[in-house]
Amino acid sequence: MKTSTILSTFAASLAAASPLVQRNATPSVEILAYTAGINNPNGSTQTITVKLNQLQYSSLEVTKLQVSNDNGAGGINSNFVECRMYKDAAGTQVGSLPFNTTDPALISTNTVSIGSLLCYVIKNS
Repeated sequence: MKTSTILSTFAASLAAASPLVQRNATPSVEILAYTAGINNPNGSTQTITVKLNQLQYSSLEVTKLQVSNDNGAGGINSNFVECRMYKDAAGTQVGSLPFNTTDPALISTNTVSIGSLLCYVIKNS
């Protein structure tokens, strides 16, 4: 009996420490950040990973933002996510209308610095 208890405890410890045990990923989405504008004609498209429900700082200069169609980490369906850009890191000065996979935020014809981004689920999948 004592041997089986020790073996059970040992097996449980190995399972808890095993890197093969799948852990829940932090829910996040990919944002497509377009950096081409009048003042930056050779800009490109960059991807920013944003965790859901967490204000995230970014200093990237952009002209347009859009939620990527690729589903995010943590089983998130990006079609049910909405984001917003803020001009400041604290998220107090709104910098864009809400944007998603079908309606991008057209920020400016010149590049503008992102202060922060906030994304959240608007519908359950």
